[in-house]
Amino acid sequence: MDVASGVLESSNVGSQQQSREDQLISAFRRRHEQYRHQLDAALISTSKLQKCRKHFIWSLRVLLPDLSDLNSLTRLQELSTADELPPGLSEEDFIFARKNIDAFLQNIQNFRVLRQIVKMTVLPIMRRPSSESDSQRMIREDIEVLICSWGVLVAMDTDLQRLEHPGGDPELDILLKNNQEREHLTGVLSLIPKLMDIADNKLDFLLTKYYIKLQNTDASALA
Repeated sequence: MDVASGVLESSNVGSQQQSREDQLISAFRRRHEQYRHQLDAALISTSKLQKCRKHFIWSLRVLLPDLSDLNSLTRLQELSTADELPPGLSEEDFIFARKNIDAFLQNIQNFRVLRQIVKMTVLPIMRRPSSESDSQRMIREDIEVLICSWGVLVAMDTDLQRLEHPGGDPELDILLKNNQEREHLTGVLSLIPKLMDIADNKLDFLLTKYYIKLQNTDASALA
């Protein structure tokens, strides 16, 4: 092989590598944009739900007189599909209460979909051990930890009574009437704020940070 051929072959290899990097960046950007689009829709729905928390709490009171029985999302699902009218509750109120529970569960489902987008479409792009930098690997590992925590929160059998509210919510003290409600409802009411924190604050920040790292790596390769 003469010098000219060697230079040409090296140039072709470099071009192919650059093309792969460009494809990676483009694919990651599309997946992040998909995640962001779904997240925005979920946050709009969640914001509406949070403004009506008093209706959700009322629904729990009338459908579940023994609040200590509220121990999982499975139990909430049972309440949303209950067909036995509680004593002293009108049919109209019964329907309204079940709709409030169902709206809460739908919001949880929205966050399950978001988690799946990251787990099934974003993380596979990030898992490139042979070519990722140390900083990229650290971000990816942080995201994997968040995905695990996220999975625990949306699991149907997670013990809601053990969840602690992140705090900074003075309205909660007004909405909850007594110590019994604080003891048994604080966990389920903490679920949405915890999911919002993971999805909107922590994970979206890490995805943006990772994208910047990809771009910087690509720029270094061109230099």
